[in-house]
Amino acid sequence: MRAFSATERFLMVDDDLYHIGASLKDLGKSVFAFSKMGIDKEVILSLL
Repeated sequence: MRAFSATERFLMVDDDLYHIGASLKDLGKSVFAFSKMGIDKEVILSLL
């Protein structure tokens, strides 16, 4: 497996986990999307 560097942003609200596709500081400047993930937040936390 080849390693790579990525900057990912996640937002946890109660038991919901969202992936944010751009920096929050750029909100409204260009295309911005976020999506609710169907994965347990503990899985993401274990990878940090």
